[in-house]
Amino acid sequence: MSQEPAKRRRKWKNILVEPKSQGRAGIIIFAVGFTGISALFGVILARLNSVLDGLVEMSAHPEIALETASNVKSTLWACYFILLAAFLCSAIYLALTLTHRYLGPMVAIRRQLKAMREGRFEERVHLRTDDEFRDVADDLNAITEQLTRANWPL
Repeated sequence: MSQEPAKRRRKWKNILVEPKSQGRAGIIIFAVGFTGISALFGVILARLNSVLDGLVEMSAHPEIALETASNVKSTLWACYFILLAAFLCSAIYLALTLTHRYLGPMVAIRRQLKAMREGRFEERVHLRTDDEFRDVADDLNAITEQLTRANWPL
């Protein structure tokens, strides 16, 4: 009776390879996006506000027009906050994805360099196919292999 291997669960130490750098990237991505979204909505709301005020003034029933304008404005504010929340989730995902692609390989390369300094030449860098610095990792693995074959250090 064979059992299926348990699903590998990501641990926080695998998700946050360099928390400071990943947090900084997330803050920058969110700040840029927040500024852009807020500026866009600010322009839209300002323009729409003047249009709605003009329509209320021209209306034969200003009370109804004012209530309708208020409903439109509150709907736009709700859309703004929903869009902001969705962007926050996207910014977190984007920051984790991008930093994993760049920082993850650097952590693995530094780990191998440390092992080499300590005289352990059996370790190799294994990167995912979509990671950056694959050429650097391949060169480091080749150097490590050459040093192993040369029985270095003596």
